Amino acid sequence: MERYIAIARARADSLDEARSMIEGIGASYIGSIRLTELYYKTSIGRLVVREIEGEDTLKLIYYAKRMSGIVTIFRVYVVYTRERGELKKILKDVLGTDAVVNISRDIYYLNQVEIHLDNVSKLGAFIGLKRMFGFKRGEKRRNIRLIKDLLEKLNINPDDLVDALYGDLLEVGRG
Repeated sequence: MERYIAIARARADSLDEARSMIEGIGASYIGSIRLTELYYKTSIGRLVVREIEGEDTLKLIYYAKRMSGIVTIFRVYVVYTRERGELKKILKDVLGTDAVVNISRDIYYLNQVEIHLDNVSKLGAFIGLKRMFGFKRGEKRRNIRLIKDLLEKLNINPDDLVDALYGDLLEVGRG
């Protein structure tokens, strides 16, 4: 299924401070998850398998097109499957694995935006804002505005934003 996703992500000095700020502006706590993202080598875009601990299905996500700015927009294709082992083996054998990222995530929701407090192995703490949407007229602009408004409410400076997926940050750290 083709979708679009708007993302803004920044390093966090303290997840406890970020949590207090998020709760202070009225965000609702949804839950906590542990997930693993497997990044595969591609010539164009980014291919990621996301496994959430305790769930039977995994997501295969292809980040096809990127429009960068304060809020990054990706065109993404998402496939859900229960063929966990087989899919991961095929992708590893055919494409090769670039990075494995382990994340502990607390999820909040405010004004139609998911807010993530992530503790990422080997990278540290992050606060992320995410909104999935279709691409009707005006949707891109509206979703960018929703996220920018939250960035302002949370006092996140645009200079502190990280314009990369976690797997890309790990690759930069290796190089």
